[in-house]
Amino acid sequence: MLPYPTCIFVVLPGCIGIWLLSAAGNRLKNLLIYLGTCGVCGLGWLAYFLCHMSFRQFLDGLSEMLTDGSHDVGLLGKLKDNLSCLGVSSCC
Repeated sequence: MLPYPTCIFVVLPGCIGIWLLSAAGNRLKNLLIYLGTCGVCGLGWLAYFLCHMSFRQFLDGLSEMLTDGSHDVGLLGKLKDNLSCLGVSSCC
């Protein structure tokens, strides 16, 4: 479970990087440690929110996040916005 659904854009390349850069005998172990850490963080995130609100409020908040206008921007639009903070928006 990921703390935020778009974190998949970080976790997936991380998994690929770990797989490619790890020694052949340690690939699976390193990948499981990485994914386990992500899972523990995700469960911690969920527990934190559920300790501060009801499950119904949590689901309502998720619904609001998914219908928020910021999720209407495509991947390239988000990438361009993020790069503009670094001053390289002219490349997009």
